[in-house]
This record gives sequence, C-alpha cells and structure tokens, in this order.
Amino acid sequence: MTDQSNAVSLGDLRLRSLGLLTRMGLSFGVLVLLGGYLAAGLFILEHHGPRDGREGLSLDDVEGVYHGVTVQPQLLAVLEGGHPRNLPGAAALSQDEQDDIAHLIAWLKSGRVKEDWSNIDLGAGYGAPSEVLVDACAKCHGRSAEASLRAEPTLEFWDDVAKLALPREVLPTDEALLLASTHAHAPAMSMLSILAIVLASLTCWPRALVGVLAICSGLGLVVDIGAWWLARETAGLAWLIVGGGAAHALGTCALFALVLIELWRPFGRR
Repeated sequence: MTDQSNAVSLGDLRLRSLGLLTRMGLSFGVLVLLGGYLAAGLFILEHHGPRDGREGLSLDDVEGVYHGVTVQPQLLAVLEGGHPRNLPGAAALSQDEQDDIAHLIAWLKSGRVKEDWSNIDLGAGYGAPSEVLVDACAKCHGRSAEASLRAEPTLEFWDDVAKLALPREVLPTDEALLLASTHAHAPAMSMLSILAIVLASLTCWPRALVGVLAICSGLGLVVDIGAWWLARETAGLAWLIVGGGAAHALGTCALFALVLIELWRPFGRR
C-alpha cells in the first residue's frame, strides 16, 4: 500500500504545485541555462565564423574545424558570383569589362596567383593581373576613389589582394583537443538534456509535445557529438554537426521554456 501511495503521489507531482521560493529558485536557474545556450551560440559564431575568412558561420567553417578544408579565394567567389553587375543599380558591363573579369578569373584559377601577379605576358592583350585589377576595380576599390563610390577592401597592391586572392587552408582541431572537448561537453550537455526532459515531464503540457522535444534534445546531442568524430574522416558529414547541434539546442531550450511557463501559469482544469 505504501508503494502504491508513493506512486500516486509522484504521478500527481507538477512543478506548479511547488512552493513559491522553490519555483523562484528553479526559474532563476532555468533563465541562466537559457542565457548559457544563447552565449554558446554567440561564441560559436564569433569563434568559428571567421575560419574561412568570410563573415558569418558557414558549412565550410564547421567542416574546417573537424575535417579541414581548402576554401576558394574570396575574390574568385565574388567575381564568379556576378560582381559588380549584381550590385543594385549597376549598369551592364561592356565587352572589355567582361573580358577583364574573365581574365582575372582565369588567373585566380591558374594555381600561379602570386607568381603571375606582375606577369605582363599573361594573356595576350591583357597584361599583368595587377594592372587589370586596378583598371577594373580601382574606381571603387582604390584609395583615391571618389567618396560616393569608395568600397572596401582596397585592391591596388599585392598586400591588399593576397588575402583575397589566395586559397585559405583551414586546419582541423587537434585530435587531443577534440578528445578533451568531447570529455568536457558530453557529460555536461547530456545532463542538461536529461534535466530539461525530466522537468518538462513534470508539467501539464501535452505528452506528445514534450516527447517530440525530448527526442530532438537527446537524439540531436548524440548526432552532434558523434558527428564531431565521423566528420573528421568524412568531410561530407559536417552537416550532421549543424543539424544535430541545432536540434539539440532548440529542443532543450524549448523544454526549458515550457518549464518556465509552467512554473508561473495559473492552475487550470485538470
């Protein structure tokens, strides 16, 4: 009878029925946890985002952290992406301007970017890439460009161009450091996931909703951390890190949000 009584008591336990001070303490703790996840996201953006030399976090950044990647030159990506004709209000390029851009793209793909920077014999009728780049780009990317047209970065000298014209090699995290990171993150993040699931299970929210979020939190964490090591051997699996990490973070934060709401919403009909 005692066991059955305890089972009923535990089954009826809801966070909303806890004392005021207890609910306040839980609320403050949950708020700090949610703030911690926000800080973690900002840290990832700031720490890993610049790895490929471009603003923002991309799949290349993630692949670089765990597998290593060679990122194509930013200048090549911009020119192949349609710059400058893709700018708002840009006029159509003349045939000479199109030829200049084609010449620069060929130079950037040649594998001899630094060697041919001042090669006046590169391409009949074009001259050195240093001259072509100034002619094609200095109007906006030159130090003496008109203020209304001036744009960053400057593209006049090799020191200006080198960081944009050469491929960027992103080396993976050292295996010992990755092991240490796994050792630190796996227990801590799994405990947060378990805590969120258990607390959300003590709420009045629909079981199906809690269950879906619990799967996202737990399974997402397994995929995320497991893919750290899988992507080390297979670069194409880096997307699993992004997907698993996003599922875990969203699922866990959503569970904690449900808990926070539950702690302070008024009692309704059972």
